[in-house]
Amino acid sequence: MATSTPSGEATPLLGAGTPPRVSPTQVSEDVYVLRPAKDSLGQPEDPRVILICGWMDAKLRALLSYMTKYNAIYPGATQILVLSRQAATWASKANNLKALEPAADLLKGFGLSEGTSPNTLVHVFSNGGGFQLMHLAEVLHQTPFSASESAAPSAGCLILDSVPGDASLRSSLRAFTAPIKFLPMKLLAYIPLTMAWCVLVGLTRITGKPDPIASLRQFLNQHNFLPWFTARAPRVYIYSEEDLIVPSTAIEEHIAETKQKHGFPVTAEVFPRSPHVAHARTDPDRYWSIVRNTWIEALKTKASTATPSP
Repeated sequence: MATSTPSGEATPLLGAGTPPRVSPTQVSEDVYVLRPAKDSLGQPEDPRVILICGWMDAKLRALLSYMTKYNAIYPGATQILVLSRQAATWASKANNLKALEPAADLLKGFGLSEGTSPNTLVHVFSNGGGFQLMHLAEVLHQTPFSASESAAPSAGCLILDSVPGDASLRSSLRAFTAPIKFLPMKLLAYIPLTMAWCVLVGLTRITGKPDPIASLRQFLNQHNFLPWFTARAPRVYIYSEEDLIVPSTAIEEHIAETKQKHGFPVTAEVFPRSPHVAHARTDPDRYWSIVRNTWIEALKTKASTATPSP
């Protein structure tokens, strides 16, 4: 039941000399798109698509800071931003899937129906962003995708910032009450949230179905979370030992499972003192170096896939 949460009011500091914040186009309530300028200086090896799934109830201005930085690094990329709202936790699955259709349509516009796929960098923040990626993947998988034999392989990578967490009561309460600053109100909110958590735990035991967090953890261990991704796509986990929302142990358990059971190429990057989803603010130079290096690994994987074996 634990989901993601804002890291406070402050906008992440993304390094010295950050350009003015970008202004993407709002496609729907939860989806924004930023298309490259006609005179952008993007390079052929840059991502063609950057998909950002924000943490739950994140301030738009905070997420725009990430888009601004990405626009400076990869100016030729189309960026798709998917918001995550606490209300989605209580909404029906059908409504949640429908809310992601505009993002799916944007991705399909890159030729998925013709069997081609764009170079894609996926950046997911906390459990809220993970759930949105999971819903988006389900929408995309409703459209059959088969890579064209004549199409060149695409590059792809997955950046997991403060995700996945666990389903403990402590994590759930901290996640859902993080936006509440007035302590008495926070304590009052614990009562219905604890009741909801108990009901959810009871239902999972009765039905035998996994709880939402368990489903998310399973989903993130699929290689084709987006239809054109493969098991060779590099992924990096960025997390903190001081995170009060998503325990580092929950992420490290997932890393071990990902490596041992699935053999995915995984890198773990631990920030010792940064709060939840605040690693870019704590050490922007290191954070964005991790992003760049992960994309370089994706390009290397693409090159090795395209090179025929001797």
